[in-house]
Amino acid sequence: AHTGIYALYLEAGRDARHTNATDLGFVLGPRLNAAGRLADMNLGVQCLLANDLQTASQLARQLGEMNAQRRQIEQDMNKDALADIEQFLQSEPAAGMVVAHESWHQGVVGILASRLKDRLYRPTIAMALAEDGTWRGSGRSIPGIHLRDVLDLVSKRLPEGYMPKFGGHAMAAGLTLRAEGLEPFKQEFAQAVAEFADDAVFTRVVHTDGSFPPDQLHARNVDILAKQVWGQGFAPPLFADEFQVLSHRLLKETHSKFVLQRQGQQFTALHWNSTESLPPRCTVAYRVERDTFTGGDAIQLIIEQVLTDD
Repeated sequence: AHTGIYALYLEAGRDARHTNATDLGFVLGPRLNAAGRLADMNLGVQCLLANDLQTASQLARQLGEMNAQRRQIEQDMNKDALADIEQFLQSEPAAGMVVAHESWHQGVVGILASRLKDRLYRPTIAMALAEDGTWRGSGRSIPGIHLRDVLDLVSKRLPEGYMPKFGGHAMAAGLTLRAEGLEPFKQEFAQAVAEFADDAVFTRVVHTDGSFPPDQLHARNVDILAKQVWGQGFAPPLFADEFQVLSHRLLKETHSKFVLQRQGQQFTALHWNSTESLPPRCTVAYRVERDTFTGGDAIQLIIEQVLTDD
């Protein structure tokens, strides 16, 4: 698999000599995952098993193109969902959100559900119309709401046969609905989530490691943090500080790039999958990493959450 992984790094324009968990989760992982979502997952397996760099590079290029296609599909689906989101937020938000469009790609509804869940902080299910006329959906939940148990309750309340298949676990689940079951499902899903939840569940809690001292925020310390192995149950450090916002521009109409200032220091800050601006001064929760685009000892901040604003 070393040859295939190296080819994937080359295709992504990353330096394989300085690999870290973020690269595996957000650079290589999506490329391998895209094949299973849009075509055949064997393409990723073949890339990892390739014995020569030429073959691995050809496969990595195909995976890169598929991932770019997946991103475009996701962006289009997200735009479709905006109207549903606005309607959802105009009144008192329901306990659970269901979005469905006939033109959506079945392989990408899980990613969309995850994005919407993060934005709304409500259990969310996204559904696409399958060739057999049924709705196929994928859902994501928040801590405190067991999504599979919610679907089990809904299946018992819907007319028999409306939900022929469902399964999953606390945080993610999938299901199939008959065409006439979509609207009843939306209502029953929101009701079931409300019954499983207490009011505190819908309050987003962000745990941080506090402020990153200005005199310590430099490349050497960022490198020390990057050498550790972070993951589920052992999240990388998340810091919180107030910044002055000097500028904002969009990247590929999907992400935001800011210039932030604190105590005379200026930083590039990225907010992935967000196009929203920030107030002139605000407190953000952020992670730190090397700015490989600028090079040298430059570092950048990755905004995870806007905590407070003036």
